[in-house]
Amino acid sequence: MKRQIELLVFTIVIFLGCFAVARPTFATEEITLRLHKRIFFDIENKITYDLKVADEKRAFLSQTLPQDGANFIIYDLTQPLDAKAKPKKIVLADWKDATRRDVFEAAKKYKIVAKAQTTYDKKTKQAGVATVNLPRQQAKDPLYLILEVKAEPNSEINGVQEQSVVPTVFDPKEYPENEVDLYLETVYYSRHPYFFNYGKMRGTGEMPLAGVEYVLYKLNDEAKRLYLEKNDGSDTWYSWTFSEQPRNDKRLEHFVSDEEGLITTNHRNLPPGTYYFQEIKAVPGFDKNVQISDVEVFIPTSWTDLKGDFFPATVNGVGICEMRDGKVPEIVLQKATPKVLHVQRAKNRVQGFSLNNVVLATKQLPEKFKKGELGFEIMLIVLFLLLLFGFSIRKFYKDKTK
Repeated sequence: MKRQIELLVFTIVIFLGCFAVARPTFATEEITLRLHKRIFFDIENKITYDLKVADEKRAFLSQTLPQDGANFIIYDLTQPLDAKAKPKKIVLADWKDATRRDVFEAAKKYKIVAKAQTTYDKKTKQAGVATVNLPRQQAKDPLYLILEVKAEPNSEINGVQEQSVVPTVFDPKEYPENEVDLYLETVYYSRHPYFFNYGKMRGTGEMPLAGVEYVLYKLNDEAKRLYLEKNDGSDTWYSWTFSEQPRNDKRLEHFVSDEEGLITTNHRNLPPGTYYFQEIKAVPGFDKNVQISDVEVFIPTSWTDLKGDFFPATVNGVGICEMRDGKVPEIVLQKATPKVLHVQRAKNRVQGFSLNNVVLATKQLPEKFKKGELGFEIMLIVLFLLLLFGFSIRKFYKDKTK
């Protein structure tokens, strides 16, 4: 009997020991996370505050507005939906600095663990607060991605100057306390339409075209064109007018491609709707592609659709990335898309180029050489050498005859 009791006690001790060891692995302790969404009165004069300093935090709260109705989805980056997927090394800057379009696409691969909406919070006595409870520890240490999605109707502030939260990664290990107030960084994301003008060579290769000129129009209820006028006021103020000769109409706003072939709306925040860029001036040596009509721009009413998926503005049907604080993302400049191609004229291929385009073409030679895209240039060089060789032979025989 005594031996049986000892065996029972030993079994209980072993069980309790195993439970104690296993408990940290499957701990369900939660952390209460309060997400604060606040909007700057003027995003262009945004100041970075150290919220750990009481005076700076008070200044931050006094110079920003809380936004209710902002919706958030929270993903656990340690829980991919595809169990067979190889775990990817998470670099926090990849999420923060990436375009929203890329972040939305990448986030689909991970499990959604919470959703929240900002409202008035009784505990902090602040509006614009979304509260969620998240596991602090699971089978794996969690790493949370906080992503702002479609806001509730009529909840946005500052009209078309929409300030959205930067994709934020939250690591519970960095916060030992059970309740955390996280003031999320907002950025002025804009849906400025943009596209690139390139010249398509008749041999091979392409080159950016500087100096292509456009005007912008929209259609009224009678399907007649209303062109955007120049204005010296706010970039959100617009005036539209009819014009029979938009090319020579000095009242209209003109948009000119830069050295990278890039066209933007010059920091104008176009309201949701459909617009068209009409080409009025080409680059010498190139003609407009007759197979391409005016460049269509569509700007949706929201960044995300009803499902929370990214809903991009489009140029000729191609989704574009957002501008961040008025700048085209570097990844967009590298890819140079969407692209409008212009056709090189059959005659006078080289003469008539603008000086800017000649300089750009020269700068591109090393890169084209690496890509094996120097076919047209090599053909010109070979042709020149053959002509030079023929001229030399002709001169040699002439001299010999004399």
